[in-house]
Order: sequence, then structure tokens, then C-alpha cells
Amino acid sequence: MMPTPGISSSGDYFSPYSIGHTGFTGTSFWYDPAQDLLVAILSNRVAFGRDLDEFKKLRPQIHNWIVEGLRRS
Repeated sequence: MMPTPGISSSGDYFSPYSIGHTGFTGTSFWYDPAQDLLVAILSNRVAFGRDLDEFKKLRPQIHNWIVEGLRRS
């Protein structure tokens, strides 16, 4: 997939040229060629049941935290 402004699971900092994939269990891979940045989230959001949609809100935030942390470094 490619990021959709405002609702992408890649968060707010990945360029429009990014490509990514999300999995049912919460895994996520996003690569931004403009920043040469790859972020992989390996998770199991279904461990406590399949109805935990809150993770969909957390995934973009995780990507944001990673990019913000790298920018401070």
C-alpha cells in the first residue's frame, strides 16, 4: 500500500513515495525511499482476542515515535 494522508498506518512522517504492508496480527512494514528508512513492527494484536481495534490507532503512533526519535539523534 501507499500512505493515505491523515489516515495512514505509517503515521505522519513517511513520504508519499513510501510503500508498506500491514498484517492481520498487527505486523507492519513501511519503507520510505526518500528517507531510506524501513520500520518493521512485529506484534500479535490478536493474542487477547480479535476485537482489539485500538491497535489500529497505536500503529501510526509507533511509526511517529520512531521517526521523531531518529530526528532527535
